[in-house]
Amino acid sequence: MTQLFSVNKPFNTNDLEQIHNAAMRLLQEQGIVMDSETVLAVFKRHGFKVHGARVFFTEQQVLAATESAPAKFDIRARNPEKNLHIGDGTPVLCGTGGEVYIAEKDKSQRLGTMADYRKIAKLVQTSPLKQMTAHESVHPHDVDTKTSHLDMMWQDLTLCDVAATSNTQDVNAVKDCLAMLGIIFGGKEKLQAQPATLGIISPLSPLQYAPDQAEALMVLANHRQPAAITNMLLLGSSAPVFIPGALALGNAELLAGVVLSQLVSPGTPVIYGSTSCPLYMRNGASCLGTPETLILSKGLVQLAKLYHLPSRTGGALCDAHIPDGQAMAESALCLNTAIESGADYILHAFGMLSSYLATSLEKWLMDEEMCRFILASRQKVAVTEKTIAMDSLLTMGAKGEYLTHPDTFENFRSLYQGGLGNRDSHEIWMQKGGKDAADQASELLEKRLAEYKKPSMDNGLKQELKDWIVRRKQQLTDY
Repeated sequence: MTQLFSVNKPFNTNDLEQIHNAAMRLLQEQGIVMDSETVLAVFKRHGFKVHGARVFFTEQQVLAATESAPAKFDIRARNPEKNLHIGDGTPVLCGTGGEVYIAEKDKSQRLGTMADYRKIAKLVQTSPLKQMTAHESVHPHDVDTKTSHLDMMWQDLTLCDVAATSNTQDVNAVKDCLAMLGIIFGGKEKLQAQPATLGIISPLSPLQYAPDQAEALMVLANHRQPAAITNMLLLGSSAPVFIPGALALGNAELLAGVVLSQLVSPGTPVIYGSTSCPLYMRNGASCLGTPETLILSKGLVQLAKLYHLPSRTGGALCDAHIPDGQAMAESALCLNTAIESGADYILHAFGMLSSYLATSLEKWLMDEEMCRFILASRQKVAVTEKTIAMDSLLTMGAKGEYLTHPDTFENFRSLYQGGLGNRDSHEIWMQKGGKDAADQASELLEKRLAEYKKPSMDNGLKQELKDWIVRRKQQLTDY
């Protein structure tokens, strides 16, 4: 008989200790390859053992870094009312990030454009959920790749007034994003006082950091901007086929990044993250819609809590190519797992299809509805004299009804009001056109985009930002 575990805690204290100890052995005996003289110089300066491009860590050095990094922090938005708090158990949500294609309703896929990117920015701005932009929600293939990060950041900062994610594909990209944010918030020095962005840093499994990623992490730390250090282990490919072994490997990689951030700037916020899954042995692709993906997500959050670090995991993940039953079942399971496990920052919360390769605007809205539903189900229910409604219960008795009761009239709007989905009888549903959730999402998409209102920005500030981008583009294209 299969032994079951606590719903959101697959690993007990002893399990976590074994995974931690295995990670410490990897860091002490194998080390992490960081093939960058700039990065290696930091470790050497702080007395770390370095052989060639390989850095070795002691448990004391690792734990000192986890103690230095804050368990909670804020990220400010252009609109102060939309500032975010990370680490209090309420997840910060982001849509897709890094997708290549747009998934169309006719089941086809095409390369993303800047027009698609703008539409997604408008969905972020009009969302009822508190969230931040996800840089490169779809890659715009109709703009110069040398300067596309500038175009995307411009759209994020002018079409939205929420907190913005920075591009961290290389050192120059993250520096450019920070320069643009410095203009918005009154200088790079002001960024030091409070985080105004977040960057995704990805280790290269197994046990490596590409130079660009390690150096980008240093740039973020130098400006005291948080990094979500996130690996994507493939069980059976870049990691052991066993979940505990994969978690031990991933733990070593993530903790090495935490150490680097704290050596550069102690107290800089950092998020401990992973979006790992098995390799699908039939075709060599990642396989997100599996029980192992859910267990890895839960284990990741448990490990983050062990080190008192904010956590990041995947959201509405799926392997399907259209927002069908497979897509929504896998997405609901992954998203609910992330939220119920207590993840603090959830990327790919909206719109993802095709195992991270595609974005669907219809699914973006369907996932948003799913997030609203899950978050509503987690609200603390107030048990008071009013909500017990003892007087009503005694008055109505066995033959009463509550449809016409004054409490119902006064409070029925407090019940969850879904924006998508069907609640009509089959007959009425058919009379209205028999529209499924994707059809409804398509109609809602047109409505949301039509009702979008661009947030205001000081004209002088906007012109300064635009002028800086023009100059920077000239530098990059002349290079």
